[in-house]
Parts: sequence; C-alpha cells; structure tokens
Amino acid sequence: MADYMKIPKDLEYNPSRGGLCLHRHSRPSYVNPRTPVVTNLRGNEQVRATLEVGGALLVPACRTPTWLLKGREYATQNSHLPRRDFLPINMDTACGSKPPQSKKVCVIGAGMAGLAAALELRREGHDVTVLEQSGDIGGQWLYDPRTDADDALGVAAPVKVHSSIYASLRLISPRQTTGFTDFPFCPKSGRDDRRFPGHREVHLYLKDFCDAFGLMEAVRLNTRVLRAAMTPARKWAVRSMDLGLGERDGANGKGLDAYVDEVFDAVVVATGHYSQPRLPIIKGMEAWRGRQMHSHSYRVPEPFCGEVVVVVGCGDSGRDIAMEIRGVAKEVYMVAGSMEAVTPGLSKVLAKHSANLHLRLEVERLCEDGRVAFKDGGGSSSSIAADTVIYCTGYNYSFPFLDTGGAVAVDDNRVGPLFEHVFPPSLAPSLSFVGLLRKVFAPRSFEAQARWVAQVLSGRRKLPTEEEMLRSVEELYRAREIAGVPSKYTHEVRSLKCSYVDDFGEKYCDFPRQERWQYELLRSTVHDMMDKFETFRDDYQDSNSIGKAVQEWHLSCLHSSSMAGSEVSGAGAKREPESTSIFYVIQFAKTMSGVFGPEYLRAPNAQDNQRLSKMNKARGFPVSQEEVPPVTFEANGLTYNYGFYLVDEIYPK
Repeated sequence: MADYMKIPKDLEYNPSRGGLCLHRHSRPSYVNPRTPVVTNLRGNEQVRATLEVGGALLVPACRTPTWLLKGREYATQNSHLPRRDFLPINMDTACGSKPPQSKKVCVIGAGMAGLAAALELRREGHDVTVLEQSGDIGGQWLYDPRTDADDALGVAAPVKVHSSIYASLRLISPRQTTGFTDFPFCPKSGRDDRRFPGHREVHLYLKDFCDAFGLMEAVRLNTRVLRAAMTPARKWAVRSMDLGLGERDGANGKGLDAYVDEVFDAVVVATGHYSQPRLPIIKGMEAWRGRQMHSHSYRVPEPFCGEVVVVVGCGDSGRDIAMEIRGVAKEVYMVAGSMEAVTPGLSKVLAKHSANLHLRLEVERLCEDGRVAFKDGGGSSSSIAADTVIYCTGYNYSFPFLDTGGAVAVDDNRVGPLFEHVFPPSLAPSLSFVGLLRKVFAPRSFEAQARWVAQVLSGRRKLPTEEEMLRSVEELYRAREIAGVPSKYTHEVRSLKCSYVDDFGEKYCDFPRQERWQYELLRSTVHDMMDKFETFRDDYQDSNSIGKAVQEWHLSCLHSSSMAGSEVSGAGAKREPESTSIFYVIQFAKTMSGVFGPEYLRAPNAQDNQRLSKMNKARGFPVSQEEVPPVTFEANGLTYNYGFYLVDEIYPK
C-alpha cells in the first residue's frame, strides 16, 4: 500500500463545501506514509474508524452520524489523543447520506462562473448539464482572433463573436488571488509563470481545473441556448441548437435536426457580462465618416498604424488599448469623461508620452467632415481630424434566450429584481444567476454564489419568502439611490467593503474567508495600478509580510508541481514517497467523485461494486460484489478488522 496517495493532514471532508478540501490557513503538514496513523473517535459506539494506512485512505462502507474532528467538540472528545495523530476530516453525514433533493440543472455558459457553478452543483449531488456555445470552455478567456467586420460597434444582439479579449491582454489581479479556492492558480514550467499572466495562461488554467474535477463530462460544447422558459409545472424548458448540425443544415443554422428540447428542474445563468457592447450617446455618431468600433472588436494595434485615434473611456481596457495603439499610431486622444478618472498613474503616462498621447475630458460631437469635437472643461473646446474612434465604454447585461414573462428585466444595466444579485424572488430557486457582480473577487464570488445556489436547490439552505426577498431588493435600490449610485452600477461591488464575498459566504453557505495576506496583496496591486498603470504588472515591490506569504504560496505550488509528473516538471520527475501534493489531493477527490458519484461517500450500488471490484482486483486486494470485502489492518500497534471500500486509483495513470 505504500504506492498509494499520501494525504495531507489539513485535508477535510466538509459536505457544506461539497467534499474533500484543503485548509489554506497555513502550509500543510504531511503524514509520513511509512508511519500509519489511525484516526478513531473512541467512546462513540456508532462511529467507525477512518484509517490512513501506508498512504492509502480507507473509509468505512457504512452510514454514520456526524463526526466532528475540529473546534471545541474535537478538543473535548479527543483530548486523550495527540492532535498530530488525526487526519482532520469533518464528516457531517459521513459515508454521505445524500442531499435531501437532487435536481436536474442546466448551467448556461462554461466560462469561469459556469464552471464554478458546475462544480458546486455536482458536489451537492445534482445532475448537471452545462451548455456552451463555443468550441471550448473558458468563456471570455477563450481568445478568438476573429471580429465581426460588419458590426464593429457590436449593436447586434447577440453578437456573433462572443470573446472580447485582445491579443495582449493580461490579468490585472495577481494569480495568487485569481484561482479557485480548491485549485490555486500555480505557475507551471514551460508556461506563462508571471504574476499577471496573459489570457492564454488563464484559459489553460481553466482547462486544468476542468480536468482535475472531471467537469468536461458535464459540458456540451458548440451548443447555443435559444430559449429558456418556465413551464406550467414550474420546470424549465430549454431549447438549444447544436451549432455543428446547424451549420451543416444551412439556412442560417436553423435546421430542425439541430434543435434540442430538454426539461430541467432549474436553470443557472452564467453567461458573463463582457460580450454585448455598451455604447455612449454622442451627437453625430450615425453620420460620421470615419471608422467607429467598440473595444469588443479590438484585437491588435497594427490596423491603426499612422492613424489619429480617439479612445473614449479610460478604464482598464481603455488604458491598455490606448497605450498599445500609441506605439503605432500618429496620435492617440484619450477621453476620460471626468477629472476623477485621471489617476496619478495616468498623469505620469501622459507626461511621459506627450509626443503622441493626449487627454481630453469629453466628446461633444462627431462632425460630418471627419472631425471630433471635444469639451475640454472650463468652457473651452477643441477639435481634431480623426481616423478612428474606439469606444471603451463597457458592456451591457444581455440574456436574449431567457423568457421569464417579465419577472426578470434589464433596465439601464440593472438586472432585477434579484435577491443578493442571484435569485429572482418570483422564480426562486429554480432560476438563478451566477457571476453578475463586477469589481469583486473572481472566481471566489462565483464559487460562493454557486455554492449557495447548489445548497438551496438541494434543500440544505432555505430562502426567505418572496415578499422578504423583494423587500431586500427594494432596500438595496433605495440605499444605492441615496448614495447617488446610478442604476447601471447596481451590480458593482467596488464601492462596498472589501469583505463582501467573505460576509456573503459566511451568511449563506459557509464559504471560507479570504486569507489576510491576499487582501493585502490586492490592495497593494490596486495602489500600484493607480500609481503606475503602465508597469504595475511587472514592476512591483512586496512588503515583508506579503513577500513571505507569496513565497510560501509559491513553495506550496512547487511542492505540488514536483509531484505532478513530467507534464508539469519535465520528464523523469521523481515521486518522493514521504511527500504529497495538492495535485494528488485533487486526483483523490476526482476519483472519489468518479467511483461513488457526486455525493462522494454514499452507500454504493451494484455498479459501484463492479467498478470497485475491478479496481481492487487490479491492485491485488480482496474482491467481493456481494458484500464489503473484509480487510484487516495493523496501525500504530493495533489490529483492525472492518469492512472497507478502498478508494483506489489515486495516482494518475
């Protein structure tokens, strides 16, 4: 058994989090597989042992009551045993009595939010189908070099090209804070290992995430949702189209064979909000003879070589695009909208590149002769002859497939009414939205929302009444109005306290809080971005506390990648028998899900027994399809003879 997985001590099973998890409050300590450890709640006759023997995790094939191995109850019940002798597993309904309700759920979108939703729903025991219109997962992070030349402003709904990212796009948040809770965004050998990697690395990370948790089996690619509507039975009728079949059938992809009609218990909308361009209203736009486009259609700077370009908006994409085009264009004029948008970093860049980078406050009109007239403040104005105007003015929420009979509407970019930005009161819980929030931790916010949705659907959590939810939404609207926040910013969390996701997760779904050093790292990043946005991704100075935490995070990642085989560390990587890694923990969780199903440790059925028998036979362990194979173990000087299912095939093949 020494060939089996070594489990870190700070691994826990927590059904409220959906299964096996790693605590990240400190660097994990690891169990030496040559020193088997028994974890046994003595004094509780109803509880069977969980053994970690020779590096193999064995779980009792029985239903048990709650096991508590942490906190106050842990201390009182187990004070006679050393803390280090325990594998801390919180087995609420261990050997898993399955959730009260298992629903058939359709997740629309396989971007970061949709994948988070799929994982949390499957962990809670739901039957999940993810419908994705693109040919791969990733959503916005699936780079598409194509643009729609006939619709550069993106006024069509829906747009023909989904992705809005440009070729040079990099993260504006550090990778240390951008990964999923149970799957850190570790740098990998031979790939983009920068703190702020490019879009391709993010996409590869999302594919790694899918592979680690077996999500692709739930994803249906090249499938566009045409309509989702509630039936009289309060189910959801979803019509989708296989884009491959549609293209072969011609007629704008509307061949009858391409349509698929299905019925689901619930729908989770996770289509993102960076595809449908939001355009300003400027006099003369319709008649202006120059080129107009939205940043949604921008990919590379070369088409603007030698031009005079006006970039309207100086948010994240506006700054990036203006700086990139400046390298090839004759002149670039950035339109800030107000002086509040002119950060110290922007002022420094304007001074540094004053030869061809200029600032204007507002576009007054686009003139028929090709000129762009500006309001410069203080009653002054100016105009220039321009070749191109690029609108970096954000995006609209758009759900053209969703038919709610008016229960959910988009008004000036406010999607509502939605309780906590997730549930429409009159259609909850069968309809929910994951990923509407902006200016907030991603993907943590997606995970927390998805976990809440999954638990509400299973019956683990209860929603307030429809009236109470509506009242809460109205109170939010009033508070935003009093604070002077326009409705288009309803789903922005930027102005709220930084702990929004932590507070949300604690209140609704027991989601773990963000570590303090990650908050500090993000605050430092925001400060650098405001002060030196041209170089903040590569020129950063960590404080001692942040530097130490980041170093420990990297060491943990290196420890993980050193165990992940040649794919990560190069050919011939050696597995040290006394070490473990996050990689193997993920493989373990994946195997658990694959063998026992999404409820993890539920009572096995005949099909489970067949699979387990094959696995045990291949490993030379006892095989029995009629009953649990008896296995005798000696651990820490004691002999145990119990019926166990061996969770096998931990090492990847």
